Amino acid sequence: MELTPEEWHLTLDRLATALLEQTDLRQALKLFESQVPGLFHQIQLAGRAKSLLKLWGQSLNVDDNTGTLIVEPKILQVLSQLSGVPLDSPIVHAGVEHTYGYLLSLIETPYGKKRERWVNSYLEKALGLSRPMFAPVVPQGTLLTNLTYFLGRIQFRGRRSELGYLRRSRELVDQALTQLNYRQMKPKRIIEEIGHGRKQIRLVTDLLELPEVKGMEELRGLLIYGVEKTSTKRHQLITTFPVTEQTFDELLSQPLGENVPIQIKYNCYLEGFNREPLDGMRLIVE
Repeated sequence: MELTPEEWHLTLDRLATALLEQTDLRQALKLFESQVPGLFHQIQLAGRAKSLLKLWGQSLNVDDNTGTLIVEPKILQVLSQLSGVPLDSPIVHAGVEHTYGYLLSLIETPYGKKRERWVNSYLEKALGLSRPMFAPVVPQGTLLTNLTYFLGRIQFRGRRSELGYLRRSRELVDQALTQLNYRQMKPKRIIEEIGHGRKQIRLVTDLLELPEVKGMEELRGLLIYGVEKTSTKRHQLITTFPVTEQTFDELLSQPLGENVPIQIKYNCYLEGFNREPLDGMRLIVE
């Protein structure tokens, strides 16, 4: 289903509103399939990509800016049924939340609707891709599997285990993504560490500069956020979104070194850590 951004907004607003009016889960699923069948079936398909789903961490279903629920629990229940992924608000699977959850989020933020990043084709245009790959419905792969592969090739560089999951799952993504030259993509990486011993975590922010896109000149590139846990030795994705020149500069001008305030951001949930700033270490690597 190829729709304009305006048509997608209208379609997904209508679907989300209709789902909230349903009192029976089975009826909600039937309504979903009848209204947007392509999205319905691609969520099911994404849910079968278990190896890729493991590469995502956990997210809070609460917006950092507004303090409100991002996705209504009734809609999360529908998405959980379709994908097979537990989505018990307020702590949810970050990958499903930040893709299909955002598509069906009705809240307004200072930056617009949460789904804007998946309906405006910014990433495809900036990467020079000829077809939708990070859209609600795509011709190859799914929004979630394509996104996981693309982000993972950037965030997991140098990590054999996580890259192994990506290599073994290449048949689940658009093949054009497997042919991109990721070695040429050299984001600036901000590493932040808090905690001690087995409770230490490393927050990883990659800032990927991208070519200017006509009509979206204010955007400079992509932010990718992930977390490494000492206790599990796993690196997991949390979220991604386009950012402006101002955001690039603000993030890169933060205090560096030891004993600087570090705050967990972007709806990331980490058990045992609160949202208040903690003293930690921050550095920037190329």
